[in-house]
Order: sequence, then structure tokens, then C-alpha cells
Amino acid sequence: MYAADWTNYQEQKTALLQGVRAGQRVARPFMFQAVADRPEDLQACARLYARDLYPQVPDMPRHDPASRKGQGKIRLGYLSGEFRDQATAILMAGLYERHDRGRFEIIALDNGSADRSAMTARLKRAFDGWIDIGDLNDAQAAARIREAGIDILINLNGYFGKHRMGVFAQRPAPCRSIIWLSRHPGAPYIDYIIADAVVIPAGEQRFYDEQVVTLPGCYQVNDDRGVRSRPADPRRAGLPRTVLYSAISTRATS
Repeated sequence: MYAADWTNYQEQKTALLQGVRAGQRVARPFMFQAVADRPEDLQACARLYARDLYPQVPDMPRHDPASRKGQGKIRLGYLSGEFRDQATAILMAGLYERHDRGRFEIIALDNGSADRSAMTARLKRAFDGWIDIGDLNDAQAAARIREAGIDILINLNGYFGKHRMGVFAQRPAPCRSIIWLSRHPGAPYIDYIIADAVVIPAGEQRFYDEQVVTLPGCYQVNDDRGVRSRPADPRRAGLPRTVLYSAISTRATS
């Protein structure tokens, strides 16, 4: 698919679907989204993947969220492998800056992605604290998160990019774990998934192991400080309009 080679595509797709339905470890959940047509297949694939590679660590204590009451600000930990000039950070930057600092303290849990870019510098100004877990193993990272007193741990990767699902498997946050801007962890240690009525319609919520939190409008946050794109003008690229429209028409009819 990366190479646009569709030889035997239907046969290969069928084999993948049959494998997942038979409980075989034949696909990664993130890439499987490009193949699967049914949400129940996506759920099955995610469950297989989590159980095989990132099973919940046994005997990890679950804390009562009520025990946190009266202990000051709620401490939110955003765990990401992309605190740099990348799509997730570009979308989320403005949100970090807009947290109510009277109620929340926000901590970046960086899986080794920070660089010298302007975006990383902006993010470091937006957070109240910054913890680099990139060189720590899962148990060490989970211990560091507990030491930092993170109340709610937010997963911004799922199975995409430089993710740390193994950290979440240790339940390092005493209250809840949330996944945002990703799909289908299929893991019992993720409590909530943030969505909207389009990406997870009401009839499909039953195919998620997480409790679906439906935001009004759109689940995807966007930074209002981004650069507004101008409409494309083929003449700026030196293309005559007749050639451009001919190419569009050919693609639409082929």
C-alpha cells in the first residue's frame, strides 16, 4: 500500500481479516485501520496486540480518586513521543497554554522527542513541569510518574510513533488514564477515550474497551496560532489551468 502496489490486494486483505478473526497475531492496530471495514475487527486486533506485547502488569494497585480530594491542584500528565514540530504538538500547543492554572498543574512526560525547534521551546514554556522518560524503561518511567504525583495520565500516541503503552500497563496514575488523538488501545488499563459523534458514532461505542467521552463538535483540538494557508493557485506553480483541470478530471474518472 505504501508503494501503491495493489497486486493481489483483495486476497491479502481477506487473509489479514481472517487471521485477526481467528485470533492470530498478523497485524498492528494502527496500520490495520487502513484495511479493516468493521469496528469489531479493529477492536479484536487491538486486544490481540495489547495482550501480546503490552499486557497489564499484575498486582498494580488501583487508587480511589476520592482519596485525592483536598490535596491541591489536579496534576495532569501528558505523555507523548512528539513534543516537537510534529502534527500532535502543532494541534495541542494552544491547549496546554489554556489550562486553568488555578485548578490544574500540567506536566510533560517526554519520551525523548524534545529538540531545539521553536515548537519545543514553546511547549516548555506552556508546561508547569517537564520530565524526560526517553531513557527509562517502562518500570522506571512508571515509578517516575508516581513520584511526580500525576493524578490523570493522558496518552497522546496510542500505538503510533514513539509510544509507551508499556508504561500505561503499569497504571502509574492513581486516578485515571485517558487516550486522545489516537484510537483503539484495546487495553484494560486505559479508562477513557476522547472522541466525538463522527469518529465514534453512538452505535459503535460498544466496540471500545474504554469509556467513550464524546466532546461537542469535534474531538480534535487545533491551535489558533497556526499559519493560515492560502488557497492554491496553479499559476503560482507555473501550471496552466487547462492542464490542472485535465489532470483532476482524468483522476476522477479513472
